[in-house]
Amino acid sequence: MNTIISPTPASGLTRRRLTVFALVLPVLVLSAVAVAVSQGADVNRLEQSPPAAQIALFGQAFMPAVAGLVAWAAGGRGLRGFDWGFHRAPWRLVAGAWTLGVLVPLLQVGTRVRGTGG
Repeated sequence: MNTIISPTPASGLTRRRLTVFALVLPVLVLSAVAVAVSQGADVNRLEQSPPAAQIALFGQAFMPAVAGLVAWAAGGRGLRGFDWGFHRAPWRLVAGAWTLGVLVPLLQVGTRVRGTGG
């Protein structure tokens, strides 16, 4: 069976966002590395590096998030099209997660108390 799948407009948007992300992230990371190197950062003695170099190096942890926001903005939908990740979950699932979150620490405390003889 040969099925031809035509690309949807969303796939073009996704491809554009991924391309922007793939281009922006190396630019951000390489610019941070260039700042750190110009400040004389040494990875073997990072605590002795100037504050600007440390900020540039440790700031790289936020670069994927920044590149993701830039890629999302390149989509042209603004914040209304942003999926914040909040969806309705069934109450049974919420209650099960809450119960698990309460019972596991209580079981740990119970085993510690019994294990120490107290």
